[in-house]
Amino acid sequence: LAVSGGLVFACPLRAELTPTTQASPNASLKIVGFSVEGMTCGSCVASVKRALQALDGVTRIDVSLADRRARVQYVEGKVTADSIAAAVRKLGYKTGEPVAENDP
Repeated sequence: LAVSGGLVFACPLRAELTPTTQASPNASLKIVGFSVEGMTCGSCVASVKRALQALDGVTRIDVSLADRRARVQYVEGKVTADSIAAAVRKLGYKTGEPVAENDP
Protein backbone atom coordinates (compact mmCIF):
# COMPACT_ATOMS: atom_id res chain seq x y z
CA LEU A 1 0.00 0.00 0.00
CA ALA A 2 1.10 3.54 -0.67
CA VAL A 3 -0.13 6.70 1.04
CA SER A 4 -0.41 9.95 -0.87
CA GLY A 5 -2.11 13.02 0.55
CA GLY A 6 -3.99 10.93 3.09
CA LEU A 7 -5.26 8.51 0.43
CA VAL A 8 -4.22 4.87 0.45
CA PHE A 9 -3.48 3.13 -2.85
CA ALA A 10 -2.83 -0.54 -3.47
CA CYS A 11 0.49 -0.69 -5.32
CA PRO A 12 1.06 -3.62 -7.62
CA LEU A 13 4.44 -5.15 -6.94
CA ARG A 14 4.87 -6.36 -10.47
CA ALA A 15 3.89 -5.22 -13.93
CA GLU A 16 3.78 -8.42 -15.96
CA LEU A 17 5.40 -8.82 -19.35
CA THR A 18 2.86 -6.61 -21.07
CA PRO A 19 2.56 -6.34 -24.85
CA THR A 20 3.12 -2.75 -25.96
CA THR A 21 3.28 -2.86 -29.76
CA GLN A 22 3.00 -5.50 -32.41
CA ALA A 23 6.22 -6.60 -34.07
CA SER A 24 6.21 -7.58 -37.72
CA PRO A 25 6.47 -11.33 -38.34
CA ASN A 26 9.98 -10.91 -39.79
CA ALA A 27 11.29 -8.79 -36.90
CA SER A 28 14.27 -10.01 -34.91
CA LEU A 29 13.16 -9.89 -31.27
CA LYS A 30 15.61 -9.68 -28.38
CA ILE A 31 15.17 -9.63 -24.61
CA VAL A 32 17.28 -7.61 -22.20
CA GLY A 33 17.19 -7.59 -18.41
CA PHE A 34 18.71 -5.17 -15.93
CA SER A 35 18.41 -4.09 -12.32
CA VAL A 36 16.55 -0.91 -11.42
CA GLU A 37 17.51 0.77 -8.14
CA GLY A 38 15.31 3.35 -6.45
CA MET A 39 11.82 2.00 -7.14
CA THR A 40 9.76 2.09 -3.93
CA CYS A 41 6.12 1.52 -4.96
CA GLY A 42 3.70 0.69 -7.73
CA SER A 43 3.85 4.27 -9.02
CA CYS A 44 7.56 3.80 -9.65
CA VAL A 45 6.83 0.59 -11.56
CA ALA A 46 4.18 2.40 -13.60
CA SER A 47 6.57 5.27 -14.40
CA VAL A 48 9.27 2.89 -15.61
CA LYS A 49 6.72 0.98 -17.66
CA ARG A 50 5.36 4.17 -19.29
CA ALA A 51 8.86 5.36 -20.19
CA LEU A 52 9.66 2.00 -21.82
CA GLN A 53 6.32 1.85 -23.66
CA ALA A 54 7.16 5.19 -25.26
CA LEU A 55 10.21 3.71 -27.02
CA ASP A 56 9.60 2.67 -30.62
CA GLY A 57 10.51 -0.98 -30.96
CA VAL A 58 9.69 -2.13 -27.43
CA THR A 59 7.19 -4.99 -27.68
CA ARG A 60 6.88 -6.36 -24.11
CA ILE A 61 7.78 -5.13 -20.63
CA ASP A 62 8.12 -6.79 -17.23
CA VAL A 63 9.02 -4.56 -14.28
CA SER A 64 9.28 -6.15 -10.84
CA LEU A 65 9.34 -4.01 -7.71
CA ALA A 66 10.08 -7.05 -5.53
CA ASP A 67 13.07 -8.07 -7.66
CA ARG A 68 14.07 -4.49 -8.58
CA ARG A 69 14.44 -5.62 -12.20
CA ALA A 70 13.16 -4.80 -15.64
CA ARG A 71 12.93 -7.26 -18.51
CA VAL A 72 12.17 -5.88 -21.96
CA GLN A 73 11.53 -7.51 -25.32
CA TYR A 74 12.35 -5.30 -28.28
CA VAL A 75 12.84 -5.28 -32.04
CA GLU A 76 16.53 -5.35 -32.89
CA GLY A 77 17.42 -2.40 -35.10
CA LYS A 78 14.60 -0.15 -33.83
CA VAL A 79 15.96 0.36 -30.33
CA THR A 80 19.03 -0.79 -28.41
CA ALA A 81 19.49 -2.32 -24.98
CA ASP A 82 21.52 0.71 -23.92
CA SER A 83 18.79 3.17 -24.99
CA ILE A 84 16.21 1.11 -23.07
CA ALA A 85 18.26 1.35 -19.86
CA ALA A 86 18.95 5.03 -20.57
CA ALA A 87 15.20 5.75 -20.67
CA VAL A 88 14.92 4.36 -17.12
CA ARG A 89 17.95 6.34 -15.92
CA LYS A 90 16.40 9.50 -17.36
CA LEU A 91 13.62 9.05 -14.78
CA GLY A 92 16.23 9.21 -12.01
CA TYR A 93 16.63 5.49 -11.31
CA LYS A 94 19.97 3.71 -11.38
CA THR A 95 20.23 0.70 -13.66
CA GLY A 96 22.59 -2.19 -13.90
CA GLU A 97 24.28 -3.13 -17.14
CA PRO A 98 21.72 -4.47 -19.64
CA VAL A 99 22.23 -8.22 -20.12
CA ALA A 100 20.86 -10.13 -23.10
CA GLU A 101 18.53 -12.94 -22.10
CA ASN A 102 17.21 -15.92 -24.02
CA ASP A 103 15.40 -15.05 -27.21
CA PRO A 104 11.60 -15.07 -26.97
